[in-house]
Amino acid sequence: MITLGWKHRILAFVNAPEDGVRSSQTLYESLFYLLERAQAQPAESVRDETRRVAHLIVASQLPDGGFDIGYNFRFGRGMEKSHSKEGTTPEVLSLTALALYYQRYEDADVLEALRRGYDWIRSHMVSAAGGYAVPYAPLTSREVHITNATSFALSALACCAEVLGCRAEVEQEIQGMVTFMQGQLQRAEVGGAYWPYFHQTDAVLASEPGADKIDNYHIGQQLYHHCLAHKVFPLEENAAIIRAVLDYLISLQDEDGFIPYTIKSGKVSDAVDTWGFSSTITGFLSAAEICGDERGKVAAGRVADYLWRHAWSGEHFYPIVSHASGQPLDTHFYPRSDAWVLHALAMEQAQLPDGDASRWDDLRRCYEKMAVNDFRGLENHTLTPRKRLFGWAVMLPLALRARLRKR
Repeated sequence: MITLGWKHRILAFVNAPEDGVRSSQTLYESLFYLLERAQAQPAESVRDETRRVAHLIVASQLPDGGFDIGYNFRFGRGMEKSHSKEGTTPEVLSLTALALYYQRYEDADVLEALRRGYDWIRSHMVSAAGGYAVPYAPLTSREVHITNATSFALSALACCAEVLGCRAEVEQEIQGMVTFMQGQLQRAEVGGAYWPYFHQTDAVLASEPGADKIDNYHIGQQLYHHCLAHKVFPLEENAAIIRAVLDYLISLQDEDGFIPYTIKSGKVSDAVDTWGFSSTITGFLSAAEICGDERGKVAAGRVADYLWRHAWSGEHFYPIVSHASGQPLDTHFYPRSDAWVLHALAMEQAQLPDGDASRWDDLRRCYEKMAVNDFRGLENHTLTPRKRLFGWAVMLPLALRARLRKR
């Protein structure tokens, strides 16, 4: 029999992070961070670094106009990218960041990338549930398996249209995407409304064992991007979405600032993945502005305080902490995780009447730790050969047992 200690060692070996990964998310979240920093500290050095990162994003764009996350991963049962480099829809947030960059600095060098990305989104849009959606990984599957991709494409398309002067061209598509996302909302017992992580169709419900999963951190990210789209295309349906989702997330938060990552079959997770948890700040602050609801600012402040108390190592932010113990479950430095945290905490600092100079300095040092390594480093979400082998080893006996039962 394998002891508990050996089980932990085996899992640690199997789940060991991959090194040398540079993710599109690290780049675009770094650009979001730098734009927030430039707003609060408009120094020439910040402008130059912002331009450098924007040009790295442009250089990373694929020939078809999409953006690859930088590694392979599973996004559903048995679902992964079909190609080693492949555009997936959440990575179009690269376009959102580039569009906001252009609005600040008017750097014409990014316009071609915005146009190509704009065309990529529109070329992969599908009709769904009386509106429009964009599949999560359209080069792998045209099915709308995970709906948050449409929220992310919504902000990218809206921001690109604003910069490129194409508002009239996409008004119907923007309206259709909002209609689709409004139709996916489910009323919550605690108040407000949420999106299930998976598209609630018969096919998805049959294929995904955890199809009832609620991913609150992604919902926080979606809220932010619905707010960005609303600033360009102010639709009452989207305003209603923003109010309902804001109410839901606020209702989940406890006095310590904690919001559970996932809820599956009524079970609430304990682990706080700081990249996702931090991004609820951007949703709270943006929704507070649109709705005129001060509760969003209070909620954002609680999340920020939680991160500084429980996740700040003095050099970087721990990627995973236990809410029950308040202790880190993983102490590695993951550039992608820290980029999300930096963006969120910079937004919170930028909106304070008097930002904390020491906090800004901590964020700057953490950013420089990413930048000096060319935004590359460890990543724990990669689908590595050892994870594949372990998954096969676990599933094979189960499959054989199921086959024997049928005899």
